[in-house]
Amino acid sequence: MVSLLTTTVPAEGKRPLRRWDLICVGGALLAVTVWIACSSIHRFHNSDTLLLCMISIHRWTPLYWDHHRVGMLLPLAAMPFKHPFTNLLAQCSLALSAGLGSFFLLGYYVAGRRRGMMIGALGASLFVLLVHIEQQFEFFINNSHYPTSLALALLALLALQRWREFRGPWQPLAAVVLFWLALWVNPSLAFALGPLILLRRFLLRDAAREFDRLDAATATCGAHATDGAPLTAAGHPAAQPSEGMLRRLLRGYQAADWIALLATASGLLISMAISRWTAAHQEHYAFLSSIDWLACAMAVCDNMPEILHKNWLLTITATCAAGGLTLRWPAGRQALRGSLLLALGLLIPALVQFAVMTDLNIVRRDNLPRYVSVSMMLWQTACLAFCVLQWTAVLPDHPRLRRVPYVVLVLFCLVAIARHGRSGLDVARQALDENAGSITDEAVAARCTHVAGHYCHVWKTVYHTNRLLADRGAPYTVWGICQRCLPTADRWTQAPLAETRIAVPIGDEDAGEADLAYYVGSPMILDEVGSSIRVLRPTVALSEAWPARVRQ
Repeated sequence: MVSLLTTTVPAEGKRPLRRWDLICVGGALLAVTVWIACSSIHRFHNSDTLLLCMISIHRWTPLYWDHHRVGMLLPLAAMPFKHPFTNLLAQCSLALSAGLGSFFLLGYYVAGRRRGMMIGALGASLFVLLVHIEQQFEFFINNSHYPTSLALALLALLALQRWREFRGPWQPLAAVVLFWLALWVNPSLAFALGPLILLRRFLLRDAAREFDRLDAATATCGAHATDGAPLTAAGHPAAQPSEGMLRRLLRGYQAADWIALLATASGLLISMAISRWTAAHQEHYAFLSSIDWLACAMAVCDNMPEILHKNWLLTITATCAAGGLTLRWPAGRQALRGSLLLALGLLIPALVQFAVMTDLNIVRRDNLPRYVSVSMMLWQTACLAFCVLQWTAVLPDHPRLRRVPYVVLVLFCLVAIARHGRSGLDVARQALDENAGSITDEAVAARCTHVAGHYCHVWKTVYHTNRLLADRGAPYTVWGICQRCLPTADRWTQAPLAETRIAVPIGDEDAGEADLAYYVGSPMILDEVGSSIRVLRPTVALSEAWPARVRQ
């Protein structure tokens, strides 16, 4: 991670403290991640998020159980943690670090080390401050594949940047692997990643030249003047006007750009192949008509206030206005072209991602803004980058002003701590108990081996019950019988008939009977009725009873 980000040329006579910068950013991210992961944010867990622990502990698959997309990278990384509680904390911590770290990685990619830390700290602070906590959970944990894939792709781009400058032997291979992992986790990232790579030639590199020129003119970065923007094109002069258009376009792309484009295309194809060969069912995507697309896009925008604080848009607008104030000074007017080019280099991919995602039939079903979360990050970072770049061009390079990014980094930590309140393992356990433990004690007391009922209740109960059994050192596991139970059918059908006891939450009788009839196929006997569950026993062993249609 450190070597990926230390990609700039040192100033004359003095080497910047890049490792210290990265230690500060990494320490802040670690502190905030651990604090949030051990906070009461777990009160928002649902069956979809808790099922990730079952995938990691009981049966890992390349894609989400009974699904055709979303690569299971985080469950794979958390497999060494066999206890359900530690496994959950590990996955949540990885998801939070990827989500919050994406703000810093975006800043580093578009603006370099010196300005990137400021952009990342501001972006992460505004997100934690102005996004509702429940929606922070939705973005970072419930839909962790979006920020995780973005973080992996940005690391790949930074690896290629290092290779472009220093020509090390391992960076291209590492970048290709990171691209593949990112698109396995979230194939839709290609809609933003492709434009981001293509626009480097037209916008980001030109913006880098502008700030290199300004830095060299003001002698803030020495003779090399590359600290301000990592996307410098030193040694690659602009194409001559007499060249043909196609040749001028192709000449601007370097080997690193072609590697990024090919890795993105091949990663998307690999992700599609994994989905085709391993998914239990395929869902055919279809694009909407222009009228339906416009209606879907407007509906997604209308739902934004449910996620973002009402002052988020006002804050972003005020940020752009603050950057515009620098036009009063000659230095601000000189930096305007570079700042606008850099902002457009992020805004255009954000718009492309938004347009494509809102044109899919799957998004139209619920019109949730979570599908365009990557666009939201790019949009916010573009506005912040414009403001930061303008003010760094106007303000003098004073030693005290160099401490401002560190101050904002500390404020980011304080905002996150204040926003999420008390933290600790006991806080996280209590939040999980209140969220998922309504029938756990009774199910354990009745020695239930399976849980059936409504999907939104079953996997929460399965997770919480197995966590309680692991705490007590109990020798058996509780299994779920409902949607997404087929990947572990070879295990939950092996329960002996005499020991098989199925808990059905009170109120879920209809859903439980339907799932038992479909997945088990054996008549049930009511064994006992408690205050929160009904306990059923099959008349035939599950390994013999479950229907042939389900086995196939």
